[in-house]
Amino acid sequence: MILVLVVFLGKIQKTLDERVNKIFDRANSACRNYVLPFLFIFTISNAEVIVNEIDNVLDDIVEEVVKSKTLPDPLLNVAKKYQIQDRLDLDGSLDNPYEKELGVDILGEPTVKDLEKLVKFRKKHLKGTFADLGIEEIIIFPTKYNSLADYGAKYRGDTCVLNNQMWFFSGEIAERYFVHEVAHCKHHKKKKEKTLFLWELKWKLLAGPYNKVIRIQQKGLMGVEKYLDGTIYGPKYGYVDKYGGKNLEEDIATYVEEVVINPFEFRKVQTDFEIYHGKLELLLEADFITKPEYKRAVKFLEKAEKAKITF
Repeated sequence: MILVLVVFLGKIQKTLDERVNKIFDRANSACRNYVLPFLFIFTISNAEVIVNEIDNVLDDIVEEVVKSKTLPDPLLNVAKKYQIQDRLDLDGSLDNPYEKELGVDILGEPTVKDLEKLVKFRKKHLKGTFADLGIEEIIIFPTKYNSLADYGAKYRGDTCVLNNQMWFFSGEIAERYFVHEVAHCKHHKKKKEKTLFLWELKWKLLAGPYNKVIRIQQKGLMGVEKYLDGTIYGPKYGYVDKYGGKNLEEDIATYVEEVVINPFEFRKVQTDFEIYHGKLELLLEADFITKPEYKRAVKFLEKAEKAKITF
């Protein structure tokens, strides 16, 4: 039953993605060629209605799946166990002094070092609190559950926005993963407030189609193996990392991650400079990054543009 549901949802997602991509492709063509501008306006206005309707339908489907407890992610069951323990205070979380400082419930099996890192990263990278991002709980899983994550694909952070949770694995909470997941939270919050449609459209017109510049491995889209030309590392085709070719959300989060943690990565760009400049400007416009962070990234990008370095 679960397998049938996964396949069914996968087909729906694929069909909807194809239709949305076609809409954006038409809009992109009209915009670039300046042919029949009124048709472009018509396409954009209708695209918003269509995309909103698609979002609503997908939200309803996912909500029903979650309610029926058939979502194919074993970590959700582990998370639910931790929630029950927390409600009954079986894990002693009510005595956790870090919860007050972080302003969010801490569930799971964190070490003191895990919690100290979260406090440090929050102070450094969050203007407000986790609650401001819509996060109510942070779950720290022991590494023994890592094999359960997304069909066995190892990862160190995730944002389960459906349940208003942020997930990490104990001992593996790195600053770049924290920044990446915070970017996801900001993106989801802005989308819920419906303030990002035109902004996302600009990004999409810059980025081009997703899942067509990278190879996919494993059952889902979690494992992004390589760019289509066979290369694995570094920025290419307007992406800062191959993982950004997975979808819009990962494209944005990988950009924020590199801008904040390792802006030198933009020194390695060799082509498509206008795409990188455009995306950095959009990140600044939507308050995903600060002005100083933007300037540092642009500085390295301009050096790469002038030097045309070869790595």
